[in-house]
Amino acid sequence: MKKLIFILFLALSIPMTWGQAPRRVPATPHPIEYVQPNGDTLMIRLLGDENYHFNTTLDGYLIVKDDKGIFRFAKRTSKGVVKAGLFKARGEEERKGYFLRRHLKKMLKDPKLKYTL
Repeated sequence: MKKLIFILFLALSIPMTWGQAPRRVPATPHPIEYVQPNGDTLMIRLLGDENYHFNTTLDGYLIVKDDKGIFRFAKRTSKGVVKAGLFKARGEEERKGYFLRRHLKKMLKDPKLKYTL
């Protein structure tokens, strides 16, 4: 009888552990090369885990995909919501133009960002 109870216990407990995903999965610490829909390449960094995650440029500016799948520099609305901004995300060496530089000066880097290269 003890063997039967033990076998039943094993038969019921083993399937409960199969197929369980890890509870916490951090993002990769390595930069990723992302190809924008128009063919431009951008090096991005993924930060966070399954609960809170975001993308940044290598120098820490928050970027968000718009409805067309293009990464753009993020902006905060008056209600504090983060949305895709006007300017396409570009690497630090590719940023040109007065308006983009002026826009980036106003932007705050994410205060939770503690990762550096």
